[in-house]
Amino acid sequence: LTFAVATNFNFNATTGTSYFRGIENIITANSGIVTFNVGNFNYGGGNFAGYYSAHNAGLASSFTATGLMQITFTNAATDTCAFIGLTTLGAVTSNMRLNLTVGGNFNITGPAGLFISNLADGRETISITGSANISGGKNYFNSISTSIPNPHPVQMNIGTDLQVYGGITSLSGGNDSLIATIGGSLLVSLGELTLQGGNKGATVSVAGG
Repeated sequence: LTFAVATNFNFNATTGTSYFRGIENIITANSGIVTFNVGNFNYGGGNFAGYYSAHNAGLASSFTATGLMQITFTNAATDTCAFIGLTTLGAVTSNMRLNLTVGGNFNITGPAGLFISNLADGRETISITGSANISGGKNYFNSISTSIPNPHPVQMNIGTDLQVYGGITSLSGGNDSLIATIGGSLLVSLGELTLQGGNKGATVSVAGG
């Protein structure tokens, strides 16, 4: 699937029963991928998953916002935002890789909705040209829990600052490695930030202190 919007992609659902699925197949494992390209990505509530199936070919799905990526939770009980949103289908564990590219800033705000980058077990590469600013949500790169069978490496590059003002965030929530480069400063004033939530190592380079 190739999905392209030249300007703004807006998904602003008022109830938890509103869904966006780029690909959804909960019947059979498959080799499909998603290429998702937008100008600005604006999520304002509901259930978003770019890919919701079990991928069995080890390929990568790519999600790109050339400008801003804004995730704003409105309902803590029902809001979920995931680029790759399913771990297993029957006996198959999805092995899809994730490439996430943001040309501007990456922001997460609002109450404690749930953000997960990649629920498959393929490597994820996160590239943010601007800053990453987090003031709400429960936010997990890699995996939401070490008990889920999808640990995978995370490589993350943030061009300027990583700022945490609230919420709960893990840069690698599963039992696999994290390599992160922050071009500016790492600032935590409220909330929680975990670098690696499992039993593997994390290497984080911060240029600005």
